[in-house]
Amino acid sequence: MLKGLVAWWGRNPVAGNLLMVFAVIAGIMSFNKMEKEFWPPGRDNSVFVQASWPGASPEDMESQVIVRIEEATAGLDGVDWVRSRSGEGFGWVSIQSESGADIDAMTQEVRSRVESISGLPSGMDPIRVTRQVGRNASFIIGLHGNVDERTLRDTAERLRDTISLLPGGANTVVWGARSPEVSIEVSEASLQAFGLTFDDVARAVRSSSVNVGAGAVRTADGNFQLQARNLADTELDFENIIIRQTPDGGIVRVRDVATVNDGFVDTNLYSRMNGEPAMLVALQTADQFNIWETEQAVDEALEEFRATLPQGLQLTIVNDESEGYNELLGILFQNAAQGFFLIFFLLLLTLHPKVAFWSTLGVMTAFAGSFFILPYIDVSLNFMSVFGFLLVLGIMVDDAIIVGEAVYERAERGHHGPEAAILATQLVLKPLVASVFVTMIAFAPMMMFSGEVRQFTSAISMVVISTLVFSLIESLIILPAHLAHVTKPNPTGAGLMDRLMRLQQKCAHSIIWVAQNLHAPLVRSAVKLRYLTWAIFLVVMVLGVGLMISGRVKQTFMPEVEGDFMVANITLPQTTPFSRMEQVSAQLDAARRALEEETAEYAYVDPLTGQNSRGVIRSWSQFIDENTIQAYVGLTPPETRPDMRSRRITERLEQLLGEVPDADQVSFSLSGSGSPSIDLALISDNKEDLEIAVEELKARLLQFEGVTSVRDSQDAANEELRFTLLPGAEQLGITLMDVTRQVRQAYFGEEAQRLPRDGDDVRVYVRYPRDDRRTLESLGSFRIRTSDGREVPLASVATWEFAPGVTGLDRRQRQSSILVTADLVNAEGRAEIMRTLDEQFWPGFEARYSTVSRRAIGEAEGQQEFMQEFVTLMTLAFAAIYFLLAVTFRSYAQPLMILCVIPFSIVGALLGHLAFGISFALFSWLGMIAAIGVVVNDNVVLVDRCNQIRGYFALRMKGSGQALAEDSGWEPHYISLPNGQEVEYVGIAPDLEPHEEMIIEGAQSGFQKGPIELKTSSQMSDGIEYRERAEELEAMGFQIMRVKAEVGITEASISRFRQIFLTSVTEFVGTSPMILENAAIVQFLKPMVISLAFGVLICMPATLILTPAFYMIGVDIKRVFGGMFRFYARLYGGRRKLAAAE
Repeated sequence: MLKGLVAWWGRNPVAGNLLMVFAVIAGIMSFNKMEKEFWPPGRDNSVFVQASWPGASPEDMESQVIVRIEEATAGLDGVDWVRSRSGEGFGWVSIQSESGADIDAMTQEVRSRVESISGLPSGMDPIRVTRQVGRNASFIIGLHGNVDERTLRDTAERLRDTISLLPGGANTVVWGARSPEVSIEVSEASLQAFGLTFDDVARAVRSSSVNVGAGAVRTADGNFQLQARNLADTELDFENIIIRQTPDGGIVRVRDVATVNDGFVDTNLYSRMNGEPAMLVALQTADQFNIWETEQAVDEALEEFRATLPQGLQLTIVNDESEGYNELLGILFQNAAQGFFLIFFLLLLTLHPKVAFWSTLGVMTAFAGSFFILPYIDVSLNFMSVFGFLLVLGIMVDDAIIVGEAVYERAERGHHGPEAAILATQLVLKPLVASVFVTMIAFAPMMMFSGEVRQFTSAISMVVISTLVFSLIESLIILPAHLAHVTKPNPTGAGLMDRLMRLQQKCAHSIIWVAQNLHAPLVRSAVKLRYLTWAIFLVVMVLGVGLMISGRVKQTFMPEVEGDFMVANITLPQTTPFSRMEQVSAQLDAARRALEEETAEYAYVDPLTGQNSRGVIRSWSQFIDENTIQAYVGLTPPETRPDMRSRRITERLEQLLGEVPDADQVSFSLSGSGSPSIDLALISDNKEDLEIAVEELKARLLQFEGVTSVRDSQDAANEELRFTLLPGAEQLGITLMDVTRQVRQAYFGEEAQRLPRDGDDVRVYVRYPRDDRRTLESLGSFRIRTSDGREVPLASVATWEFAPGVTGLDRRQRQSSILVTADLVNAEGRAEIMRTLDEQFWPGFEARYSTVSRRAIGEAEGQQEFMQEFVTLMTLAFAAIYFLLAVTFRSYAQPLMILCVIPFSIVGALLGHLAFGISFALFSWLGMIAAIGVVVNDNVVLVDRCNQIRGYFALRMKGSGQALAEDSGWEPHYISLPNGQEVEYVGIAPDLEPHEEMIIEGAQSGFQKGPIELKTSSQMSDGIEYRERAEELEAMGFQIMRVKAEVGITEASISRFRQIFLTSVTEFVGTSPMILENAAIVQFLKPMVISLAFGVLICMPATLILTPAFYMIGVDIKRVFGGMFRFYARLYGGRRKLAAAE
């Protein structure tokens, strides 16, 4: 069927041309239709349950909320892992689903179960249940200036509202803004002077500040709604609220006893840009997103918005991903153009100008056509899919090279025209189709990874498969018609073109010369000394793998690459006063200014602002949030500072910062990926064992050389002030609950109401003034109010003392958990530390703490899960590849010979990483998968060629024996021998590619010596239909023959040298622009390209030399087992005959 399809299209060039035009037009239309985004939204396979209970302690949040949510969601199907955390006023539960589970249905089921929980604390906000979606901030706009906070916030929200109405702007948010809050601050002196309590003030606010409907009245004049509209909204409104009336007719209002502050939540939040108060407006990617449309709309909106900015406020674009996106597409098309040119130039030198032109044009057509199907399978044009195109550029040319080389080989023998092109294509049809499907199978596991890795790999897999499909179509049904008129060049003139063609032919023949004069003796020696060859390659493989085992090639999961973005993070203890946080923040800012001065020579014009950068610093946004200081730093592109690497900048900034002795953590990380660390979660219901186990683990981690610091999730705990009721207090009607409730009212606040305002839910609190809330000295004058109106000093009914508390409580799998974090010097040390723990520490640890379980999380967990999935999926992929090859070649052994070179792709990948000094990371493994697909293809071509050469045929003297009937389907061929005799032969195998010179050489010795061996139909190991055909020919006087194994595999390696050389070199050349690319945007994925390029390059000699040796080893094994089988068959057959005679 496929041969008929190839023949029809080969004879109809008009159809091929129209199909080529259609593929290009359809690809362009689909390109315009595709979503365009830098990163796709990361949809995690987990359900996130978020609870808020203002003022609640971590213990209360855990016991009264989080545990109840865990119990309600217990028993869900498809749950892999449950994690939760309870903190001061908040809590969350993350439910991770198993791979393949219906996450949307699970989200709905969790929401239903959570809504059915009854008896939750009254002060809680509604619990939110959502599916985890990680959205990338495509545009970040900074608003900064010396203005008051309300003006800054109002302007930021106005900008947010403006952008949210633009295409793709629905997920725009404001960062660095405090929520609005109304604080009615009552001093202890006022409470005593007026005989009030916090409850009195809060009750007055609730009863007076209302918007309440009172129903409706139906009258003859119409229907009227009855409403009470007296909702306080301003400071003046709250100040005028009446708390009580005195017996003498006086009125006590809020303004008489309290100060109303219509401001913001009292939290330690500090946001600065270039030293000025700032807020950021971030446009996060939407589900349907076109970054070009959004960028144009945002630019127009910002141009109009600048004219409305309040005086003293500036607008700065901090991050514009459209710039990086355009750079990414520029790299794609630039690398594609370079790759196409290099491929054309290489094929021009090694084959024929027409072959080079039409093969390159075919690759370009397949590249354009591959866009056609992508928008219909939800693949957007993003960072990963673009990289898939970059990756496949070198792979897709293989099909065109195989067909082009096959057609040109026949042209060199004098065969040309449509029929010759069709026949040449049909001869390589089986290996071509098999190799494409092998590559697809090799890439298919990338679509099946679970978790976050899938978001990186699935788009690559789909792009590669789509491109290979179009490449196969182009090579089989379009290219043969274009190559139909390729002829062997014979330039004899003196003109310029003739001279150029002679030069081209010399280059083309040089590869043949290398194959015949250098490669041929080498492969013959390798086949003759096949066991020595196998041993040499085995040693090379062991040495190559030893590069990783010995640590010469470092391993990591997500490499830290050269980039243009840095995050500085300083974490201090929870008890650190805000004044100290500001000091450390100023220390970090001083380090920034010093770095800017030191690197002033590297300043360049920033395209986002049109101004010179400050040294290597493009932008600097600094925040304080409670006990954490963070700085988001935009660096100049690495290509503008070739002798100043990003890692050197982070190290220098850390030196300029100096010591922060009270810091729990100081880290500087590139690409925003966080500092390298090992995160281990210990889990147990026995808290005493858990705490002891944590301390032992921390002590062991500190012994490793690559560990800089170790902490656990309860290290930086707040100190608690614990109240104890004195004897006799209860006789006054005072309970411990009364004490804690009234203290909470004073220092945290009593929520009087919630005020809807401009989309915000503004909380109104009644509490102490800010200065009193921020000092413990006010406890000395604090009064407890009894139910009968008495005021009792707190010190007379209770005592208080400091005790260690917790900032948060972790749970995993519905058990208590503590997270232990070890900060590392570099990520490459993680694998060795984890291996040492597995071998030397965990066995004894588990014996001592049988009640404690453990789990690696973060990158260590991701690396472990990835490797488990990688091994499983690749095992299935290899099984599928073996099945496909076994069916294609009708052999159990030949697929094993084809797959024998796979380990050398690993060796090549390791050597490439060693040469470039790059750690072996996640994408290195994925690049190795791609290399496996390519090198298996080369081996398929080689083994198929050997099978064609060694196909069975039948020979006899011409005219002897029974004549072949015209309708028998046999196609006889005739050869004239040197002695004048003429012989005829018939191919038994359908894809026979006989070498007539071998038949002539064998005939000269009567086929007793030479490259041909004599066979009988009973000795044939092929399918039964072949044996039946051979028996039929033997009956007509034919002798069954085939080429000897040693000669066949050697000749196959020589004849396919050019094809395998070209596919390997074009793969390497096609990816070389990517390897040499210095743009920061592609550094993250460079390990994948290196694995592919060097894996293919190093496997070329293994394919051309080791595969023939393996082939002959397989023949030796087959001969040994065949001989043994025949010996036992004769032995037991003789015994049966003897027994029958007796």
